Amino acid sequence: MSATSSEMQRYSPEESARAVAETGALLIWRAAPDGTPLAALADTRQIEVPRSLPFACVALVHPDDREPMLAQWHRCLAEVHPFDMHYRLRQADGSYRWTRGRGIPLSAPEGGVQEWVGTVSDIHEHVTMEAALSLSEGRLRLALESTGLGIWEYDVATGVTWLSKTAAQLLQRPGLRLTRKERYAVLHPDDRQALMVLFRDAVARRTQERFETEFRIRRGNPAETIWATCSARLVFRANGTLSRIIGTLGDITERRWQQETLFRLAHYDHLTGLPNRRRLTQLFKEHGAHATSMGFLIVDIDNFKDTNDRFGHAIGDEVLRAVARRLRDVIPDEAPIARLGSDEFGVLLPGLDHNGQALAIAQQIHEAFAFPFPAPERSVHLSAGIGIAFAKEHRDGVGTVLVEADLAVAEAKRAGPGETAFFAPALRERLHRRQQLCDEFERALKEDEFDLFYQPQVALQDGNIIGAEALLRWRHPDRGLLEPKDFLTILAQSRWARPTGDWVLRRACLDAAKLAAQGEPLRVAVNLFSAQLQSGALDRTIERCLAESGLPAHLLEIEITEHVILSNDEATLARLDRITELGCSLAFDDYGTGYASLSMLTRYPVTRLKIEQSFITSVCADDTHAAIVEAILSLAKSLGLGVTAEGVETSEQAQWLKTHGCPEGQGRLFGMAMPLLDLHGRVLGWPGRQRP
Repeated sequence: MSATSSEMQRYSPEESARAVAETGALLIWRAAPDGTPLAALADTRQIEVPRSLPFACVALVHPDDREPMLAQWHRCLAEVHPFDMHYRLRQADGSYRWTRGRGIPLSAPEGGVQEWVGTVSDIHEHVTMEAALSLSEGRLRLALESTGLGIWEYDVATGVTWLSKTAAQLLQRPGLRLTRKERYAVLHPDDRQALMVLFRDAVARRTQERFETEFRIRRGNPAETIWATCSARLVFRANGTLSRIIGTLGDITERRWQQETLFRLAHYDHLTGLPNRRRLTQLFKEHGAHATSMGFLIVDIDNFKDTNDRFGHAIGDEVLRAVARRLRDVIPDEAPIARLGSDEFGVLLPGLDHNGQALAIAQQIHEAFAFPFPAPERSVHLSAGIGIAFAKEHRDGVGTVLVEADLAVAEAKRAGPGETAFFAPALRERLHRRQQLCDEFERALKEDEFDLFYQPQVALQDGNIIGAEALLRWRHPDRGLLEPKDFLTILAQSRWARPTGDWVLRRACLDAAKLAAQGEPLRVAVNLFSAQLQSGALDRTIERCLAESGLPAHLLEIEITEHVILSNDEATLARLDRITELGCSLAFDDYGTGYASLSMLTRYPVTRLKIEQSFITSVCADDTHAAIVEAILSLAKSLGLGVTAEGVETSEQAQWLKTHGCPEGQGRLFGMAMPLLDLHGRVLGWPGRQRP
């Protein structure tokens, strides 16, 4: 069956264009049962219909699409099956556009195919948009997959969550879909409620902005927990109801582990595992947001440095761990414990505002310290001072409470080992005075406000002045003449102790050298600060002072206390040996009041013992004190040491000492501390003056 060109174009071009345009197609065609073209109407404004028109304008089909299209058409003819295919068709201007060719067989009344009818429609814009969208989605998917992010989509209607391959791999799921029950199971139990609240809030706010969260996922068998980051967006229907939720999922377990590791390093003590000072500050703010009052305790181990020095730092570390464990055992669970420093712990007590409650907890801590702390191959006995402060009504920040607790624990330390003290405003006032004095020490040195007074030391046998102890005074511009009790303890603990002590040495050597130059040589005794011994330069300083002043070394006596000796090391012993090698004498001040052993007298190059004045005050009335003084005198005689009795105030005391063989005395009976000029006058006027 065939048709001519004139039969195929029975209609005018204008009629064909109008008829085809009304159908929304480029071409309407009819064909015989065997596919032979019968007729066609074309929109000639868009396509150029050839004069010899084969089926469906075969000549206009893109060369790459022509053979596949004909093959598909012939299969449909053979199987009497509807034809539907996309292919490109040449336009009037020579360009190609995507079209959709469709055809269906019409049945004859007697059976079989009567003819085929079909259309060719322009789908170019649709195909182009789909291609662009597919390319965009492909690029997005590739980009997300390359970063390790999986894609998921939750269908609200069905409750099914669809997963990309990466998302399924992250969840270790065999398929690409999750039911509601399966989705619930992969969420960590502790995070489910928070996630539900987050999504419900987003739906209630009808937000179309992207939101992010992090949560834990349980996956695999046996189950393991990982951290995931999720970014999601809600998609609503035109009527405002939620249609679906789409988002991404990524594994951030390694990142979270690194963050947690860094957090622990920054906020927790590596030795005990307790929070550190920084973390305690955060906990203070967190608890302070809910509690109207809080108690704070500082637990400071007494003399822990001695433990380290005696057993070594490895044992010391084990003991600190044991202390931390014991504190956890006795402190309430809701009270955070922190390690604030080497041997200092802090306890935060939310809701505590009563002295009695705090004192009860402090007592429990003291009782815990009553038992020895286990350490490798030994046990260590410890005690601790406890300072207590309170923060009330959010007025006090953590810095304020820490300072107040520090002041309280310092007060407890002053009271003795194993004591407890509460903060009181007077402690802060004392601190302010200390700070003010420390600020003024520098000026005092620069402005030459310090001065030396001298208290005579006499030979009890004949009463001659043979020496003097140099005692520091401060001519304060506002407060007048200050005695050592007004500032010396604070000075000894400040950074000005060493330079002030060196100034005392230089001044005492110069003063003694003046007396010697005037024919009145006296032995001058100078007290040392512990900081001078610790500096390691004391022997060189003394040597320089002697050289600059010209004072003979035997006229300089260095006084040290038991505390100074016990708080130093072998290097200190070497420096003291060097001092005596220079020709100076070395006196042990306040002997008899501490824990000095006989071995210390033989170990250190001591040349003189000074008996503490409390024994001398009652030597005539207290048999025990008298026996102690007698024992000291006997010991000194056996060791060949000189002795000076301090605090001699009465002639009866002087006579007792003289009778029992004490060679020298010092105290009010022989003169108070006085300026150098007065001392010189006293020496000149003293009868029977003999040269040392």
